[in-house]
Amino acid sequence: MVCSLPTLSDSLWSLPEAIIRPPALHAAPRRNGKAASLLCFNARSLKNRKIAGDIAALLDVHQADILAVNETWLSADVLDHEVIPMQYVVHRKDRVGGRRPAGGVLLAILPHLQPRRQEQLETAAEAVWAEVKISNLRILIASVYRAPNSTPEQNDELLRSFSLAADVQQNYDACLVMGDLNLDINWCADPPLPGASPAEKFLDCFNDLSFAQLIKDATRTTDTSEKLIDLFLCDAPNLVSSAAVVSGVSDHDALHVHLNADSRRPTLAILTEPDWRRANWQLVNECLAVKLQKVSTIDDLFAAWEELKSSVFACVAECVPTRRRRTKRLLLPWLDKGLKN
Repeated sequence: MVCSLPTLSDSLWSLPEAIIRPPALHAAPRRNGKAASLLCFNARSLKNRKIAGDIAALLDVHQADILAVNETWLSADVLDHEVIPMQYVVHRKDRVGGRRPAGGVLLAILPHLQPRRQEQLETAAEAVWAEVKISNLRILIASVYRAPNSTPEQNDELLRSFSLAADVQQNYDACLVMGDLNLDINWCADPPLPGASPAEKFLDCFNDLSFAQLIKDATRTTDTSEKLIDLFLCDAPNLVSSAAVVSGVSDHDALHVHLNADSRRPTLAILTEPDWRRANWQLVNECLAVKLQKVSTIDDLFAAWEELKSSVFACVAECVPTRRRRTKRLLLPWLDKGLKN
């Protein structure tokens, strides 16, 4: 009797085709959300309600501890927080005397960085200076605007402001300057090459301040040209972890910079301390009288001193109630005692 096997398909013995898998998606490396960040942009009027939504979106996407805005086009009748979110402390310098709104610069800084304006460094130029503290670093920052049609006198005023900053530069861990300077300089060359005047004067000034210019991409692009005129200048480039060009709200792109420094608001420590107002002094004296008897029997001076300290601390712990309080930190440096009163 012959037993026949069923006919089997060749595909049963063939190797399976390679399984097509979708490409693995690798998440982009996450930036340290605790790193201090700065956002610099040319607004061409913060009062323009047509771009108010764009500005809000820019601040939402690129959240920053420090904002440097130029061409604010503000005047004295516009309040700070009509155009800048409430959580920022605003230092601004509006252009005055023009026939129409133009120019103007401001710095907006989160209050826990303890911003202090440095008006002694300011001249008639459109530059506003402030001191901040980030991760125990004392940093001098500036928001600057130089119009493309600036006169020689206006250029000299800005150079004088930089000179004043150079005089105090050694008092700071870093100096950061950002803004639209409209200078004809080839920043891709090494060293940078100045073009039309007054580029060479400013380049010499930057060299005197030991500034490195960390933006390398064009910040204003038209159909016929690409220009790098929005600058981020720093005398401590190792402090900067990234400096990028991002979409702005006007015909200029914005600058987004991250520092190798922690910008978190300091945590307020809770201290436990003796509440001397509620101390039972009679009980304290009785406790000390008992414990100090042992001290008088010790011949060695150092041993007696240690025993005395231990006795006093033990009496305080036994006889004086405690209270808890938060440490006081000056998060609002402008709110001094005189203003409170």
